[in-house]
Amino acid sequence: MSDFEEYIKVNYPRDYERQKRIYPDQRVEELYSEDYKMWNHQQAIIDNLKAQLNNMEACYIEKKKELEDQQKRIDEVLEYLDGESANRWGLWKEKADMLDQGASNAFEEAYWMAKKVLRGEHE
Repeated sequence: MSDFEEYIKVNYPRDYERQKRIYPDQRVEELYSEDYKMWNHQQAIIDNLKAQLNNMEACYIEKKKELEDQQKRIDEVLEYLDGESANRWGLWKEKADMLDQGASNAFEEAYWMAKKVLRGEHE
């Protein structure tokens, strides 16, 4: 049984049974030729929309993966910068050198600025 025949049988059961009794050898598509044309047209529209939806879903999945990859790289950079900041402050504490303190302060300021920009918190 075709999808169209199933559609007619479910939606027009009395008419379907009557037509099958009167014309037992004819295909339902022939008995309902105008309806069949309309049904095919609607089915083509549905199939087209399904294809568009599948394409949109594929694009969404691809963009989501790109975003996740980008976020992973941002997190790696921030983790590196965080470790580097701790190293610089460690050097300053070891030497108690004003030059190291200035470098640590400058690095930390740059670190926080980069962190805000990478997280999308810039003004």
